[in-house]
Amino acid sequence: MSKVKQNFNKILWFYLLLNPFLDIVSGSYIYYQYGHLLNVNDASIGLTPSLVIRMAMLLFFGVYILIMRDKKAILASIPMIVAFVLSVASEYVRLGSVNKMTDAQYFAKFFYNILIIFVYADYCKTCGYSRKELLKRIHKMLCIVSFVLVAGVIIPFILDFGFFTYADRFGYRGFRGIYYSGNDITATLMLITPITLCNYLSLSRYERLGWKRWAFYGLAPVLSTLCLLLIGTKTAYMAVAICVVLTLLYGIFRRVKCSRPDRTLLGVGIYALAVLASMALLSIVAQHSVFASILNSFGGFNNAAKESTQTLVLSGRQVKLHDTLALFKNGGTATLIFGLGRGAVTKVIEMDVFEVLFYYGVFGAVCMLWIYCRAGVDFIAGFFKHINFNTLGAFISLGTCVCYFVIAGHVLFSVTSGFFFAFLIVYGTYLLSGEKLLPYISAPRLAAKKRD
Repeated sequence: MSKVKQNFNKILWFYLLLNPFLDIVSGSYIYYQYGHLLNVNDASIGLTPSLVIRMAMLLFFGVYILIMRDKKAILASIPMIVAFVLSVASEYVRLGSVNKMTDAQYFAKFFYNILIIFVYADYCKTCGYSRKELLKRIHKMLCIVSFVLVAGVIIPFILDFGFFTYADRFGYRGFRGIYYSGNDITATLMLITPITLCNYLSLSRYERLGWKRWAFYGLAPVLSTLCLLLIGTKTAYMAVAICVVLTLLYGIFRRVKCSRPDRTLLGVGIYALAVLASMALLSIVAQHSVFASILNSFGGFNNAAKESTQTLVLSGRQVKLHDTLALFKNGGTATLIFGLGRGAVTKVIEMDVFEVLFYYGVFGAVCMLWIYCRAGVDFIAGFFKHINFNTLGAFISLGTCVCYFVIAGHVLFSVTSGFFFAFLIVYGTYLLSGEKLLPYISAPRLAAKKRD
């Protein structure tokens, strides 16, 4: 492996750890600039420190791919860039002007996550670690990332500062800590929690762990679950419920199927008790109740349900969806094929698949979403042939996140949750295929010497 490649791989590994710190820094900047009662959809905040750094990394990754002459990555990128240019042209033809900054920034966020898939897929192929060693390093890093993320919620909760998750006609409720976007931190935690929980259950089956390793691998899913409950969104609660139910069902299946004793159900029970204990302990330390915060969140859901089921499920997104759909239908054939252009739409729908279709048209949707669709089909096909704890964790993580960004959130256009979604796509396919992962995206140019 060349020295350039070695140094780039080190940067990728460091950048994985850096991401949660970037969000804490940006959230702190916004909090002290604008105050804790900032509306969750306030569009007045321009570029944040984390976005500037991530856009710089976008350029860095793009230049690296060009220098390495990664033909598959380049060929996959060209149609997306063409779709973006045509959407801007469609916007100009229809309106006579374009919103350059909005158009460019929105597409850049999407393309950033695509490049994350390219570079981390290549990293898994060329890093030089054996499969077992690389997975061990990834699991350890995700636990560290989880601890950093939860610190941005738990510490502000104790010190009584930070953002409410909801600030609407039903009052202030939920708590997302120092993170500006409740959608982002929810999606990120719902991505990482199943991975860390299933890895912990996997380790407890076949390794004798000292108490320090038990605490390290066991506390990560416990504290991230605690934070999801504190954040208090419907999606957060559903993500926790799905994760617990599916791991329980798999534990029961193993109990029935395996002739030897299996401690999966015991592990899930310990996890559940630890979550309850952490809720009680945090309530004592913070001097305000976690349980009361959760009940307050459910009270908001009840109020929304009284208005309509749509309001409860979509939180008003159906109104923005209806308005944007009307623009899309009335735009003519060119708009249908090439989209409205992001700059032509004043209200963000926060339903990613519909946004891709409306902003970039049918042509753009095909060019921009095929990688995600292909990776999803490949993962599902492989998952049902190789079900184990780690693949189950990836299935829960990616599956709940896909449901999330289809109906209720930003992931594909987010540089926070989108980053981890892209990385875990690579992780999930690597679990099932090893170094043959994502062959249609990127291929290693240099043979990597395995270190066993």
